[in-house]
Amino acid sequence: MTDVQARMSGRPTGDESPPQDDNRSMRRPQRRAVLPDRSGFAERGDVRLAFEVFDRGAEFSGPTVLLLPTWQIIASQFWKCQVGPLSRHHRVVSYDGRGSGRSSHPAGAAAYTDLECAQDILTVMDATNTERAVLVALSCAATWAVHAAARHPDRIAGIVRLSGSRTEARRARLRRTVERSARMGDLQPKSLARR
Repeated sequence: MTDVQARMSGRPTGDESPPQDDNRSMRRPQRRAVLPDRSGFAERGDVRLAFEVFDRGAEFSGPTVLLLPTWQIIASQFWKCQVGPLSRHHRVVSYDGRGSGRSSHPAGAAAYTDLECAQDILTVMDATNTERAVLVALSCAATWAVHAAARHPDRIAGIVRLSGSRTEARRARLRRTVERSARMGDLQPKSLARR
């Protein structure tokens, strides 16, 4: 076997050590482009939410940009590449959602409802002295942002929705559309079963 073939197969060639564990980087804290100017915890009941504020000591005239957690499976450092450019022009706040990162990990499904997560947004806004914010929401956070805006429209300046998850109402509309198409003969029964 040539050195090229050995390298392509992942085997050591004699002039290098054996391959190391590919996921070493996931076990250590990830590097950041910008460090927070302030960090702390917002508390609601027995839940502590770890937040970070990026404002570079400057006064910004517009609303704060609040980067929402996506799910309970990923911490706020998910936004690390967006914080630097945004914080040049805006005050930026991010936080670890309940069940992730440095925030509390409450037990039970009731602690993770959409309404609980929506209320966490306002709790973090209060703790960081944020009067109004534009909420940047990816996936499940889009639903939480809408709940927060519906209950407190005076505090939410806008929502940037990225790949919002499907809501029950959208699923119901999709189901009705598929059923109607099936009745009209546009869909075969086999394709309807997959939807």
